[in-house]
Amino acid sequence: MNMPRTLKNWVTVFLFAIYLVIPGTSIAAPPEEVPPILQGVSDRLDALEAFVRRLHGNKAALIERDIFLENVDGMVDGVLIKLAFCSGPSEPGPVPGPGCISNNANYEFTTGTLTENDNGAVVTFNADSEPNFVEVVNLLTNGDDDRLNVSVEFLINNSFVAGTGVSGEERSFFFTGLPEAGPQVSSGIGYDDLEGFDIGSISLSLERIYFSYNEIDGKSSVTTRFGVFFELAE
Repeated sequence: MNMPRTLKNWVTVFLFAIYLVIPGTSIAAPPEEVPPILQGVSDRLDALEAFVRRLHGNKAALIERDIFLENVDGMVDGVLIKLAFCSGPSEPGPVPGPGCISNNANYEFTTGTLTENDNGAVVTFNADSEPNFVEVVNLLTNGDDDRLNVSVEFLINNSFVAGTGVSGEERSFFFTGLPEAGPQVSSGIGYDDLEGFDIGSISLSLERIYFSYNEIDGKSSVTTRFGVFFELAE
């Protein structure tokens, strides 16, 4: 019995397909295609990363701080800048719970002593310099509204004393809808932290540091201006 040409062609294709999946054959089966929905998500993430790299110079976020204090008792010889990271939100209730400070921080990065000779210095924290860097990155990118603190301590008579700082939930640092977020647009509505970004390092750039001391009343004034850059991994 003669089969129509079209049917013969389909039989040939079917037999060839079977041949492709027979173990030991020299031609392997073609790989399965990525589901369109996953490919779409991947494409959007790639586009987002490319946008952030172009817009921020490989930085996912930037926190800028100007800290000025006067009437500090004693002569200030240097400052120490600390970045503290705390898991979870502040405690709920009519009275705000504790912020993120050195005493209750899960992790903390600390610069060395910075003086007026360090104007323009950059201090970088990464996996090579900080044993808990991976844990900090996980906290920054876990999608939860954890807490951060950026603070300055003063070196007076060879000892560090508490200065001042800014503490709050991550959304207060990374959500652009709030005034204190600073000039970065990597986060937005629905983002509490840096979820979706691969953070490779965190750098502190000291833009200005200045001390003045009044011998009459024995008090100092301290001016610091710095940025904290959350940088994308290469």
